[in-house]
Amino acid sequence: MPFFDLYGLLAAGELAALGGNPYALNPLDPYLRPHVYTGWWLATGSIGLTRADTLWLGRLQLALTLVAAIALIRPQRASEALFMIAVLASPALLMAVNRGNNDLVVFIVLCGALGCLRQAIPGFRLLGAIFVATAAVLKYYALAAIGVALAARSRREFWLAIGAAALVLLLAWPDLAPGLASAGRFKPSPQGLYAFGAPALFIALDLRSPNSWALAAGLLVAAWSGWSTREQWKQPPGSAPPRTLDLEFFCAAALIVGCFSLGASYVYKMIFAVWLLPRLWTSGASPAATLRLRLTRRILLAMLWLEGVTAIVINTLIGPRSVSLANEVLSAAIVTSQLLTWLLIALLSRELAAWGISQGRRLFGSGSAPSLTATRAEGSAVRVPPSPSDADPARNW
Repeated sequence: MPFFDLYGLLAAGELAALGGNPYALNPLDPYLRPHVYTGWWLATGSIGLTRADTLWLGRLQLALTLVAAIALIRPQRASEALFMIAVLASPALLMAVNRGNNDLVVFIVLCGALGCLRQAIPGFRLLGAIFVATAAVLKYYALAAIGVALAARSRREFWLAIGAAALVLLLAWPDLAPGLASAGRFKPSPQGLYAFGAPALFIALDLRSPNSWALAAGLLVAAWSGWSTREQWKQPPGSAPPRTLDLEFFCAAALIVGCFSLGASYVYKMIFAVWLLPRLWTSGASPAATLRLRLTRRILLAMLWLEGVTAIVINTLIGPRSVSLANEVLSAAIVTSQLLTWLLIALLSRELAAWGISQGRRLFGSGSAPSLTATRAEGSAVRVPPSPSDADPARNW
């Protein structure tokens, strides 16, 4: 059924418009799925949208996702365009396309936020923080992206961004509370193919996996990363704010690592990996950094494609001949995919912690607050002074 998740959201809005309780089991949904998000989504029923609008809304959602991705990333070479296609057309992300999942809406809103944060005008950058808070209201995990406030040009701008985001969340709280309670009661726990999250590996290995293990592992990785890369992202107090591609890399890493650490979900959360690409297409500040970027690129593609390709091979070649062999290959593929995911999370956590430490030092370290006289490039994107890692001028917008 195309756009199955979008269908469920419209069913929740329709039930609410009819006076029913969308936070309980929904008789209008084929699987009786309750609404587990903010009440903002229920506005679809108030404005007259129903399940009959699923197809055209799903196509519009996909078109906006594609436009937002291309407008923000803007590949410069054929090789970059092909790499981007390989990410967007991967089986993992096509799952989000097939289901019309509302993660795509969050992706579109956050693309708008990152676009605003590129601008030289402070008002646009403040709007970017408001967009981030709006995305967090739509789906709670998006709050991890609020760390983009560390890219502020001054301490005053940082606190304005945090205050604006907090105000949005405060105003939205009456609509957030019922969804949070419902999410606690009906928390999904996917297993097997396309499962994403720290517990998935332990489940695949038939081990008990308290979420505290994942949190402890994440904290250890972050501590190691912040120490071992303290020179790579080092920013003296009062220095220039980060480049656009570093900011977008941070936002993607924060969301991916955050979703992974929160528990089990689905691999289409990797839609945010699109923002990693501009940074992954550059060279690092050192041979070791360049090697990590290349390794991240390869692990990312392998993770996004492995399970989908394995499923095709099993169903067309192995399964018709031997069900037992198909089960063995499936189990091996799932474990391998989860190990690749853990490696990717370790690499992203390393960069994420180091970036946060360096920007915090730049913004709040001893010395004057940062100040940048920015000029505008085409499309009003902010140009910042190139760093030694800007080996590719085409990426330095």
